[in-house]
Amino acid sequence: MKKSAKAFVLAALVATTGLAFALDGSTGIVKERQDLMGANGGAMKVLGDMLKSGTIDVAAATAALTTLQTNAQNIAVVFEANDLTPPTKAKPEIWTQFDAFKGIAATMEAAATAALAAPGDPAVLGAAMGGMGGTCQACHTAYRL
Repeated sequence: MKKSAKAFVLAALVATTGLAFALDGSTGIVKERQDLMGANGGAMKVLGDMLKSGTIDVAAATAALTTLQTNAQNIAVVFEANDLTPPTKAKPEIWTQFDAFKGIAATMEAAATAALAAPGDPAVLGAAMGGMGGTCQACHTAYRL
C-alpha cells in the first residue's frame, strides 16, 4: 500500500472514531472537550472524503483545516482542568504528562497550518492528513480510555 493510501486509511479511521467522542450526559468542560474532539473528527472526515473522491473543494478543505488548527490551539485550554467527571473517556495521564499531551496538539496544529498553505493540493493535503491522523492515534492510544 502506498504511503498516501496508508495515511488516508489512518485518517479515515481516526475521523470515524473521533465522531464517537460526544457522549450522552456530558456537561461543562467535559462536554466542551468532547464537542471539540467531535468537531476534529468531523473535519478529518471532510478532508478524508475529499481525498478518497479525488475532488478537493478548496473552501471546504480550508474550513476543515482551520477548524483543526484552531481546535489544536485550544486543546490545552479545554483540558487544563483535571476533570474526569463521567462519562469522560479522558485518562488521568493527560494531567501527569500534560507537556507531552500539549506537544501532540502542537504537532497537529503544525500539520494543519502547513496544509493551509496549499489546501487544494492533494499531495499536501494527504501529507497533512497523515500527520494529523498520527497525532490523533497517538493521543487516543496514550490519553483516551
